[in-house]
Amino acid sequence: MKSHKIKSFLSIKGKLLIFAFCISLIPIITITTLYYFSARSNLEREILEKLKAVAESKRLHIRSLMEAGATRVKNFSSDGYIRKRFELITREKTPRRRTVEHLNRYLSKNKKELYEHIDEIILLDKHGYVISSTNENLMDTNMSSLAVFQHGIKGKYADTFIGEAHYSPHIGANCILISAPVVSRQGELIGIIINAYNLAFLNDVTTDSTGMGKTGEVYLVNRDKVMLTESRFIENAPLKEIVDTEPIRTIIQRGKDTVGIYNNYNGVPVVGVSLNIPEYGWILSSEIGKSEAFAPLRLLGMVALILGVMGIVTVTSVGLIFAISTSRPIRTLTDATQRLAGGELDHRVKINRTDEIGDLALNFNTMADELRREIYEHRRTEKALIELNENLQQEVTARKRIEGELRRQHDHLEQVTVQLTATNKELEAFCYSVSHDLRSPLRSMDGFSRAILDDYADKLDATGKNYLERICSASQRMGQLIDDLLDLSRITRVEMNKKAVNLSTLARTIVTELREKQPERKAEFSITDGLAVKGDPQLLKIVLDNLFDNAWKFTKKCPQAKIEFSSTQYNGKPTFFIRDNGVGFDMAYFDKLFNAFQRLHSALEYEGTGIGLATVQRIIHRHGGNIWAESTVGKGATFYFTLS
Repeated sequence: MKSHKIKSFLSIKGKLLIFAFCISLIPIITITTLYYFSARSNLEREILEKLKAVAESKRLHIRSLMEAGATRVKNFSSDGYIRKRFELITREKTPRRRTVEHLNRYLSKNKKELYEHIDEIILLDKHGYVISSTNENLMDTNMSSLAVFQHGIKGKYADTFIGEAHYSPHIGANCILISAPVVSRQGELIGIIINAYNLAFLNDVTTDSTGMGKTGEVYLVNRDKVMLTESRFIENAPLKEIVDTEPIRTIIQRGKDTVGIYNNYNGVPVVGVSLNIPEYGWILSSEIGKSEAFAPLRLLGMVALILGVMGIVTVTSVGLIFAISTSRPIRTLTDATQRLAGGELDHRVKINRTDEIGDLALNFNTMADELRREIYEHRRTEKALIELNENLQQEVTARKRIEGELRRQHDHLEQVTVQLTATNKELEAFCYSVSHDLRSPLRSMDGFSRAILDDYADKLDATGKNYLERICSASQRMGQLIDDLLDLSRITRVEMNKKAVNLSTLARTIVTELREKQPERKAEFSITDGLAVKGDPQLLKIVLDNLFDNAWKFTKKCPQAKIEFSSTQYNGKPTFFIRDNGVGFDMAYFDKLFNAFQRLHSALEYEGTGIGLATVQRIIHRHGGNIWAESTVGKGATFYFTLS
């Protein structure tokens, strides 16, 4: 009988151990495996999302750079100075050599030096010969075989064509050529302008490996599978390294973006994203080494393995203890019930019997487990509610802090507005005071000088009279300068009253006034009818007064002055112009033309204070427009302006 009990005990113990081991092994292995692959999947998704975000950002940046380059070529092709000089050269209306030198200098100083990635700017005539260039070694070179020339010569005004990235023997560098047709104001094709952009400007986008680790890189490939940008791991890769990877082949065949794990051009497994840029025939790849990308999984696998072993050992040990400690079931069950009621949730009954008492003990343990889980869930929920409450309190505090800051900013803006209003009033009062205080001594100087001339003329020699006359002239010029400065100051403060204005009628009124002032002048005026705009009549009258007065003044030495007022179209907008056949000016000093007190001619030869064109520019800008001029020394000037 004793032997039977021992065998029964051993049998139950063995079964419990096997049961505990299996029950612990299956879920631990399952949970560990699922956790590992879930973590791997999440990590892979995060890496691909990061690489895709980097690639999308780079693709947008590259498109922005290329669009900026095309826009710059388009702007160069519509530059009035370039078009006019180019047309003169191709039609040989002026000495060719001097005009070419001026145009070469203008392209170098005013265009190329402003943009660091432009290697050369080249102007080709309709036959493909270089007429002007920032590189004098290219002069008279025939480039008609270039694709950008062949496409550009067929284009229309404002069209652009972007060529393939290649090594240019003409320029001696890896570059991208962008062309645009140059069209005269009459719509006739003159030739082609080409900007040669150094291929290295794309490296500014792709070589930034911030956040890409030790093995990550971004690079561009064309449809011929040739790398266009620098490689992080291969020297001299642009236009030399062939990238024949699975994503590159997929995009070339199907035109769709790809993501995944593959071998890169060095045969190294990588996690990568490849995006298509079809408008330029390029593919952008963003990659990071697979070993580096999944390095965190090695540590995670070790942790999962250790936890799994510990779980198996722990559960097996608990089963062993449970199997051995099944004696005294009644007392143990009673004691366990009291402990459970007293809050010992981890206490369990240890029973080695297979009868109803064993079932009762098992049910008790099950109930204790359920109770512990429920209490654990309750505590976890309570903890989550406490954390949620703390987060809500923090958010409320942050919102209150932001609202307080907004109120302070609003109060500060109101104070600044009050201060600016007071400052404007003080400035206006100061201008009035200064003009009044300056005019008084000037009038005294002029009055007393004239009194001396009138009363003591017989006692003064010619030199003395000359000095007094010069004092009178200087005081009158100073007075006029003060008036012009005040007018210039008022222009920016006066309230605008926009309405329909007939510029043709204003122009004829001004011409009548000019003829009455100097009836002896011979001048031919041409004013187009129906030039109407919406603007402030008083301010636009000042604009035309100054522009017609300039044309009248600088044509006074012409035997037959010609002054024209009309309109044209520029960049799709109506543009007005006043053209004369006067002395003109050198375009090299164009940047000083609209600055106050800047004069391009001697004050002794041509009267004026140098304020007029500055006043005109401010009025035009207040109307939302723009003003510029074109001129040739000795052949007159043309002033263009637009209004919104």
